[in-house]
Amino acid sequence: MNTNKIKAAENEMEALKALANCGWLTTRLIALWVWTDSTPHVALNKAQLVLKRLAKKKQILERETPVGMKAWVLTDTGADRVNAVLEAQGYSRGWAHHGYDLSTLHFQKKITVVEYLIQQRKAGLAVVGKAGLRAGLLPEKFKDFDAVTVNFDSGYTQGVLVIGNSSEAMQDRVARCEGICDVTMIGDPIIIRGLRKKLRTLNA
Repeated sequence: MNTNKIKAAENEMEALKALANCGWLTTRLIALWVWTDSTPHVALNKAQLVLKRLAKKKQILERETPVGMKAWVLTDTGADRVNAVLEAQGYSRGWAHHGYDLSTLHFQKKITVVEYLIQQRKAGLAVVGKAGLRAGLLPEKFKDFDAVTVNFDSGYTQGVLVIGNSSEAMQDRVARCEGICDVTMIGDPIIIRGLRKKLRTLNA
């Protein structure tokens, strides 16, 4: 296999693994996730070519989100390809799953957390999205998080929560998660400040 074909196969696998990790992604998010060193315009052009090939191979499927945007999910064939590669690398079991039944209702929340994870990837951290958590990439105790980042050099693990309100249920969720590891809250800064204030009052 020549160098270009090897690189093309690597890019395809990175796109498939991103979908396995996050569940569903738009073309723009896949571009930013996989081609971290390219400009957004170049990354988008590369992503479009790769996704077109993967769709032709029936390894991904395009779906419509509630806001009218298109998003990609894995098919059974795509999940099988990811699992075969990972198992060949020594993983005891495959963790990629098809995305036929994934909900796209919480569209903005998903965009928020994935954009944050893209920044963390650029900083050299390993990241696990919600689909990866559900698939068991990390222990069960991390299930309440929206995502998790890991610094393999230091072993430092940080949970990520998207904060949409400061309700009692959200306060309880944050409290549970803070008992597991350090928590990063992302979302509307005003809502986060209000939530932090309530938490301080409860802990006073």
